[in-house]
Amino acid sequence: MYLLGEPESLKDACKFLGTIDPASADGIDMTAAVLDETTIVQRSAWIGKSLDELRWPRLFGVQVVAVQREEKRFICPNGDWTFHPHDQLLLAGPRSSIEKLKRSQTTIENRKAP
Repeated sequence: MYLLGEPESLKDACKFLGTIDPASADGIDMTAAVLDETTIVQRSAWIGKSLDELRWPRLFGVQVVAVQREEKRFICPNGDWTFHPHDQLLLAGPRSSIEKLKRSQTTIENRKAP
């Protein structure tokens, strides 16, 4: 779960939810979290994959906050969401994790053969 809001409200929400340390989860320091954007390239290996399949929160500590597809915006897409070429993503997480995730976007022709 990723909460957005004022610091005092977040502390109250963490108390309500029973969180011991609101600054971190699964060893990821979310006090350094930022919002950043990226775009799914035309031949991305991510196209057709769901958020559940990609497991970005577990692998990178990054959440997809919103997606813009053409003129439509989708806030907090669920795990069944699948990516299309040119989807614009709003990501939340530590800057270094977001940069690592962005570098991991390979195109089909750049993938190594098994």
